Amino acid sequence: MSLELERHGRPSATVRVGADLSIQLAWDRPAHVAAPAALRAWLVARGAALRPSAPERDPAPAASAAAGELAPPGATLVAATSSTYRRLCTDGARVFAIQGWMLVRLQKGQRAREVCPVFRSDTPIAIRPGGVLLLDPSGRRRLVAEGGETRPDRRPLFGLPALRLRHALPRFVAARDAALARLIPDDADLLPLDPGHDACDAYEAFGGALPAALRLRSFWGCDMARGLLHEVPARGAPRQVALGGRPAWLGATDTGVLVVVGRDGGEVDVLAVDEGAPARSLGTFRGRADDVLAALYVGGEAWLRLAAPLGDVVVALQGAGGA
Repeated sequence: MSLELERHGRPSATVRVGADLSIQLAWDRPAHVAAPAALRAWLVARGAALRPSAPERDPAPAASAAAGELAPPGATLVAATSSTYRRLCTDGARVFAIQGWMLVRLQKGQRAREVCPVFRSDTPIAIRPGGVLLLDPSGRRRLVAEGGETRPDRRPLFGLPALRLRHALPRFVAARDAALARLIPDDADLLPLDPGHDACDAYEAFGGALPAALRLRSFWGCDMARGLLHEVPARGAPRQVALGGRPAWLGATDTGVLVVVGRDGGEVDVLAVDEGAPARSLGTFRGRADDVLAALYVGGEAWLRLAAPLGDVVVALQGAGGA
């Protein structure tokens, strides 16, 4: 007589009872169980992120022979990667980003400095006086010092930032679209100022000040066909600023906006326009305006994240006075 024993619904052993009442127990060899594809991909990515980079594969920009090739003419290379820089953020002096599975600090003249691993690739980040806030895999907030030390951030938010953003963002979009529709009737030619997903995610997760676009006292948008930047104040008459080219990117600062403008001849200009003030150039480079993925205002300079054939590069422009 034979009996099969099961474990978790699968045969695990066979018991045989002989005619002389002898008992034989035979354990079945467990079948190979493949890990899910998503888990295998995550493990491979974690191993690659934690493996030390070979110096010849990830050189410091200052010492790289290819630095001049990575940065377009007129720009200074800050950092380069064969992957992407995500969640770029700045407090005006420091710049942090997520590269692969690592939180890094970007500095001119130095290679990107690794701060700590991140165990949640989609975590937002926000710079605070004590370091950088991010989320751990369970969704808890962590404050990471620049030395890599991590401690819990236990400030109670009670979900209030998410609730506030849920009400403020639709009102902002509706009021902005109504204000700009009177000046730019054709939506196809409109490049409106958006708060940005990274800024909204960071505010929802960590609180603090609302995204910069929602704090401004004016609504902004670009008429791409005519090369104009429109400012519509909450009080007062609207105004327009001639850009001298085709706007390709528009983002908010604490005092106004940054505009990336493509001009004839392959020149790209980055303009800073404060509320009620004339435009001033933060610098130019030669390349494609559509390659600009993000722009930051850092220490009086424009830092740009550019799409590259084999990854991302971050470059800095030198100011060129008023425009």
